[in-house]
Amino acid sequence: MKPIKIRSPRELTPKQKRTLQEQFRFLSDKELARMLNTDKASVRAVMDELGLKREGAAPSADVPFRSHWIAFLFLFFSVALSYGHTLNYSFHFDDLKTFVETPTTHIKALSRESLSPILHGNRPVANLTYALNFYFDRLEPRGYHLFNILIHFGASLILYLLFLKTLSLPGIQKTLSTDLGGNTAWLDHREKVALVGALLWAVHPVQTQAVTYVVQRMASLAAFFYLLSLLSYIYGRTARGNRSYLWFGLSVLTAFMAFGSKENALTLPLIIFLYDLFFITRFNLKISRAQLMLILGLSGILLLGIGWAVSLYGSSDGLSGMLTAQYGTEEMDSLLRVMTEWRVIILYLTLLAFPYPGRMNLDYDFAWSKSLFDPVTTFLSLLVLLALTGFALFKAKKVPLTAFSILWFLINLAMESSFIKLDLVFEHRLYLSSAIFFLVFAAGIYAVALRFQIRRQEVLIGGIVVLAGVLILMTHERNKVWKTSVSLWSDVALKSPNRSRVINNLGKAYLEEEKWDQAKENFARSIRLDPKNQEALNNLGNANQREGNLSEAVKNYEAVLALNSNNPLAHNDLGVAYQNLGRSDLALKGFLEAVRLDPYYTDAHNNLGNIYLLSNQLDLAAVEYQKTIELNPKHPMAHTNLGILYEKQGKLNEGLRELTLGLNLNPHSSIAQFNYAYLLELMGRKNEAIEHYEEAIKWAAPQDAAQMEMVKQHLKTLK
Repeated sequence: MKPIKIRSPRELTPKQKRTLQEQFRFLSDKELARMLNTDKASVRAVMDELGLKREGAAPSADVPFRSHWIAFLFLFFSVALSYGHTLNYSFHFDDLKTFVETPTTHIKALSRESLSPILHGNRPVANLTYALNFYFDRLEPRGYHLFNILIHFGASLILYLLFLKTLSLPGIQKTLSTDLGGNTAWLDHREKVALVGALLWAVHPVQTQAVTYVVQRMASLAAFFYLLSLLSYIYGRTARGNRSYLWFGLSVLTAFMAFGSKENALTLPLIIFLYDLFFITRFNLKISRAQLMLILGLSGILLLGIGWAVSLYGSSDGLSGMLTAQYGTEEMDSLLRVMTEWRVIILYLTLLAFPYPGRMNLDYDFAWSKSLFDPVTTFLSLLVLLALTGFALFKAKKVPLTAFSILWFLINLAMESSFIKLDLVFEHRLYLSSAIFFLVFAAGIYAVALRFQIRRQEVLIGGIVVLAGVLILMTHERNKVWKTSVSLWSDVALKSPNRSRVINNLGKAYLEEEKWDQAKENFARSIRLDPKNQEALNNLGNANQREGNLSEAVKNYEAVLALNSNNPLAHNDLGVAYQNLGRSDLALKGFLEAVRLDPYYTDAHNNLGNIYLLSNQLDLAAVEYQKTIELNPKHPMAHTNLGILYEKQGKLNEGLRELTLGLNLNPHSSIAQFNYAYLLELMGRKNEAIEHYEEAIKWAAPQDAAQMEMVKQHLKTLK
């Protein structure tokens, strides 16, 4: 079709005029002419009459591909130096209940049956990655840590591209003309500014909790998809032609991946809207058709995300139940929590500014705010936050980058620093919320350098390298704390010596290493700090029981039940103590009470089966073992005990099958090894039996010393 001359905007159809107004910043004269079926001269004439002036073209084409490779290498080696030594570090704390001891994530086949419970559960995307880790690595921590480090490296690359794209937007020079002192000459170094910002974020010590603490993959993975969704949206808004729809599709997909990793990603639609307002439409408050569709689309995504989160939690109370539930370990008042969080946010800011590893902590002993002026820092913190918010809102047009970084920080802390009853302080909450701060900081470095006429690149880059090197050393040092449970909780106990929970967890760490005296000492100290700490009392009982002090263990469990007679854990552990004392009647009573209080308590069902097995009530024992396996198909002792039962019934093949399952699930079980050896001996497989008797001796607990002596004697005879 022959191009038509257009002499005036009045000759445009409403659709053509709207297209021109919405796309002139992103499309060339030639592309606009093709869309409007006219020539370039007509496009320029109409744009002049409408007052549409391009405020500088997007300069992204000026960035050579070599710069991206340099950024890739800098980020890769910096992350490797900061986190490479953590690959063999232990699992800790919430790792255990989230995926180590959670049968749902222990998949042995990539089948629909294995994956369906994960994909229909809470935080499906994050839990799917744990399941894949188990599939490839079982419970060896190396693969889990490597995955976390790769997520962090990927997030740093996305952040670099996000920073670079932001600094390369059409008209960005005019947009930022009054930001950071009004000197935009630093934009000529935008690829270096983007790299420095992403690099400093990647190696900052405050990120260690989100990277080295495996369970906080939920935070880092959510941030990864969150940043990718925002970046894809920006590419979609500035793309030409149909490519924009592909970018928008990727943005929506990655938004839901972020929602499926952690619920705090629900702030993403608001952030996208603000980003568009600050840097793309630049506060043009005339609602065009495209802007209206944007608002409606983002609102729809937000509502779908909220609905998805609620459905995954499966709460009978819906959204209100999810928001008002008690997630933290302390009972808390919602209003006082909000007031305390004002002070916590100031703490977060100081950690960003002064990230000395000695200040960082997994479990802060942070005092509650009792009123607006108790302590007075509550009111002062509120004033600071109001001042920051006011500055961001009222100075947004003048200093958009600084204002946006403040709003990004506060909005991304909003869900976890509000009335929702989570623990007060966790450093991983800074992983996403701190991101834009580093762009402002990096731009500020270059702006200050140019202001003071530091133009020699060697001086500027040398200073940045020194700063990054210091941060890498601090991150490396902070990571050492996470090496073992004892090293972690020793550090926390040093910084929070008056928290009963902390001292109890240090005791549990020593208990894992079979250091009975240190374990009991810390449990006793935890109880002195909080005489009502049922977990510490119960753990003291476990320590005494594993050391063979059964009478003391009984006293500890009875002390727990005196505080709370409905504690199923104490009833079960008391039953185990009575069973070891030969009081099967009292043991039976304890196990029955435990399963009455908690019908899903698998260990109690298994122990109840043991009582029935000892009293030769094989049918009742089989029911309890099968119930345990039904509730947890990967319960090693239930399979082992069911194998022993089948052996008693003369079903040797069935017994061998169950014992094999038990042994595969826990090869370090002395009981499983012994019974497997015994059954092999019955079946005439003498050499294999000897091997497993030796394994049984190797993994025996101290309280089994007498029985192991008998096994050693039998082994000599067998040999």
